[in-house]
Amino acid sequence: VEAVRARGLAPTRLDVHRHVAFAATTFRAVCAEARALGLAEVRRPAPLGTLRVGRGVAGFAKGALLTFAGLATRGLPRAYGLASPDGFADLEVVDGWVRRGRLPRAVRGRRLEVVAHPALGADDVPRAERGPDRAGDARRLADLRERLHALGAHVCDGSERRRLDPA
Repeated sequence: VEAVRARGLAPTRLDVHRHVAFAATTFRAVCAEARALGLAEVRRPAPLGTLRVGRGVAGFAKGALLTFAGLATRGLPRAYGLASPDGFADLEVVDGWVRRGRLPRAVRGRRLEVVAHPALGADDVPRAERGPDRAGDARRLADLRERLHALGAHVCDGSERRRLDPA
């Protein structure tokens, strides 16, 4: 955060990796540090509306572990005065919901973070090291926004700098 601020930017949220939530004590320390740094929001890495986090059996296993970890960390951001999404789902999963024309009941009226790795223009990550299709994710996100609106969802992105009331 300090390195980003040194470059003249003003971060508002801490985007923690999913594995931080496996231990509530680790996530508690992350929340405390985010608060001490004056950030308004932290990601709570807990799947919402699906147990799948990745492909195949490994994706379901990871999703189940994160779901249980998410239950253990549910109130931590609020306890530190931080906003947090209710959970997350991968872009591929959300795209599937929208193609079917219906959001899962568990997602409706909740704050969901759609996890994607978009890039505009050429991808600077070597193909052998690349996971997601970054340019494809950018195109799918642009299309997804309109389709989610059509389903009654309010869509915002990380550039919106409004603090959600953690109370």
